[in-house]
Amino acid sequence: MPFSRDQFLTVFAAYNHDIWPMQAVLFFLAIAVIATAVENRRASMMILAALWAWCGIAYHWMEFTRVNPAAWAFGFVFLAGAALLLRQPAEFVDVPPVRLTVGGAFIAYALIVYPLIGGIAGHAYPQSATFGAPCPLTIFTLGILMLLKPPLPWVPALPAILWAIIATAAIFQFGMIEDIALPLAAATYVALLLHDHGVRVTVRFREVRHA
Repeated sequence: MPFSRDQFLTVFAAYNHDIWPMQAVLFFLAIAVIATAVENRRASMMILAALWAWCGIAYHWMEFTRVNPAAWAFGFVFLAGAALLLRQPAEFVDVPPVRLTVGGAFIAYALIVYPLIGGIAGHAYPQSATFGAPCPLTIFTLGILMLLKPPLPWVPALPAILWAIIATAAIFQFGMIEDIALPLAAATYVALLLHDHGVRVTVRFREVRHA
């Protein structure tokens, strides 16, 4: 890492200071994503895309670039994620109960459990990743995408999975134990993807055999 743990936490402090009181707005936008998803409305993906664009610009470009030049590229990843989410249909129907439970658990973790664990780990506000910062947003996003009608889409999830791979290092190097759900959410989503598309391949193979 080209920066220290103290520099990393200082970025969060600067970000939280500079965006105040947007933290509350971002949290309520997350609630709006959930509410519109329950109603199976297109607005859910639009709001989620706006959150990704915010993170790319307000966090990565405006703050994280101060200590890590790679944050310019990270910002583009999040803007690409926003564009892909805008193209994703909001089809929150026919979701298996197990996926509702798993996806809901990751959503709850990102909004409620994440800051609690961060506080226990010594990352108290303002040196904390409030919702809208990359890691809690990514966990939340993967949870939301798990609630889409099977088979799950893989393209809109790519930026989130990529960020999970990149950011997992912070768990071990900087003691960001609240991020432990990040690789778990990504691994769970990939497992569901493989299951969905594996089932589709099997069904098509059987259809060809019996044709």
